[in-house]
Amino acid sequence: MSVGGRLLSGVAVLAAIVESGGFTRAAVVLGMSDSGVRRAVSRLETREPVGDLEIGVKGVEIKVV
Repeated sequence: MSVGGRLLSGVAVLAAIVESGGFTRAAVVLGMSDSGVRRAVSRLETREPVGDLEIGVKGVEIKVV
């Protein structure tokens, strides 16, 4: 997969996390493992700062810093 493809894939994973409300739910939706989702976000963060991900009982929120 190209660098651009990985970036788009990471953004899709991030969108799934926000839309579903968490890493585990996003993993189910995407057919990935929970650790695979976390690795995808980690790779995205090393390429492009995505802000702070805050995960709580009310879901996921992204704060841009």
